[in-house]
Amino acid sequence: MTANLRELARRYGVQLSYVDTAGNEQTATEEALRAVLRKRRRTTRPAADVVIVEWDGELPYGYHRRGDSMIFSAPMKAYAPPANTWGIFTPIRDVAEIARYRRWIASLGGTYVATLPLLPSLPGERSPYSPSTRLRFESDLAIDNLYLDFPLGVNPRGNDVRDHPDQFVSGVSAGAPPDAFFPQGQVWGFPPLDPDNIRAHHHEYFRACIANHMARAGVLRIDHVMGLHRLFWVPDGMQAKDGLYVHYPAEELYAVLTIESHRHRCAVVGEDLGTVPRYVPEAMRAHGVRRMFVVQYELKDEDPPLRDPEAASVASINTHDMPPFAAFWSQQSESMRRRVVRFVDAKSDDALDVLEALLRWLGRSKAEIVLVNLEDLWLETEPVNVPGQPEKSWRHQPKLGLDDVRANATVLRLLRTIAR
Repeated sequence: MTANLRELARRYGVQLSYVDTAGNEQTATEEALRAVLRKRRRTTRPAADVVIVEWDGELPYGYHRRGDSMIFSAPMKAYAPPANTWGIFTPIRDVAEIARYRRWIASLGGTYVATLPLLPSLPGERSPYSPSTRLRFESDLAIDNLYLDFPLGVNPRGNDVRDHPDQFVSGVSAGAPPDAFFPQGQVWGFPPLDPDNIRAHHHEYFRACIANHMARAGVLRIDHVMGLHRLFWVPDGMQAKDGLYVHYPAEELYAVLTIESHRHRCAVVGEDLGTVPRYVPEAMRAHGVRRMFVVQYELKDEDPPLRDPEAASVASINTHDMPPFAAFWSQQSESMRRRVVRFVDAKSDDALDVLEALLRWLGRSKAEIVLVNLEDLWLETEPVNVPGQPEKSWRHQPKLGLDDVRANATVLRLLRTIAR
């Protein structure tokens, strides 16, 4: 690789190598680097001071114009959620049902209903993770204590790309490098934001998207929070293993989060699983963005098999991107099963007994919020989402509706375990 290419990579925020989840350094190929640089060199190069962040400064919190620049006067930390509470996750397709779930959870002593209610905004759109827009909803969600999800990207043929074409980069896809869960890596199929052009517009698009979600949420989960710092770009026609990391103005994006968080009294959680460099959780703690603790991701075939979740975190057994607990547990080794049963003092290695013991363990932990996947409670084995396989994602309907769930003794017992 020539010195000229290395200098261009430095100038345009393109990272030449990264350390994978196995601790091995992966270096970019020259072909992939040239493809990404061709895209980067076509973007606007704004003045260095187009956005200036003042943390806890003298100006009122918000966005203040100074000549051609914008001052982001931001609180250092995002709005804090209430501690020691819990909620459920369920893929609700009928927005009107969310209020009913919310009232039911409140009657059991819980707080949040977590779902993916960025429902398809155009006819025929199937997945809430490839929405046409992050700026508009189909309906107004005037419901307290929603735990919503802020998707990383949008449909490349959707409204946002059409209305704000200079904010996105064509010819590349966002994705993720290979890891233990996805050995081939992931190519997500949507265009990344342009790091320079979003600054040139003072992050107006991102600000509007975040405000739109926080106006409706009590907690907002930022999908792939590492994307505030760097995002994995895969040039069209290449595989995920050939991708490169491109850096973003993280401080400015965190400032948007904390400003809007206090404006809307909405807590912020970052999805920080996978290949995450050390500086990401450090920045999250500095700005009051809660981390995620996911049992199925954290389990190790060693003693002890789990570490304790930190206090400023949201803890759960799994996420919508992972297999349901019953399917996950059926694939574990005998040594793993023995370790977990002993660690959480389960009655047996039966999936339901272990699930109940794990929920009890999470409920006793320091985590501020515990989320329960409702489908886990009746030992569902079909995943709601299979990343990279749209034909298997967001198709199945939950086997039990709310009326069935409210009458299910096992579900109620497990939720009361969390409440205690």
